[in-house]
Amino acid sequence: MKFIDRAKSHFESLGVQHIEVEEWKDEAGNPSSIYWNPITLSEKNKLFTLEDKLALMHKVDPDVLSKVATAMVQVITPQEVKKN
Repeated sequence: MKFIDRAKSHFESLGVQHIEVEEWKDEAGNPSSIYWNPITLSEKNKLFTLEDKLALMHKVDPDVLSKVATAMVQVITPQEVKKN
């Protein structure tokens, strides 16, 4: 097996990931849930749009935004996926 094939196989084994954001509650008081497939380098800009940039920079808690971003780009192992 080529090295690139092993890398691709690992990426494909990661599965769907998610985070619950307690700070962003919906109308019923439930935390917002964000689900994603592992993010490729070309997909790192998928949750917010360019139109959201000013609001994100001036009207959103940067610590919460950082928590979400970190969770989305964090690499987990296939063993950690099996535990969940």
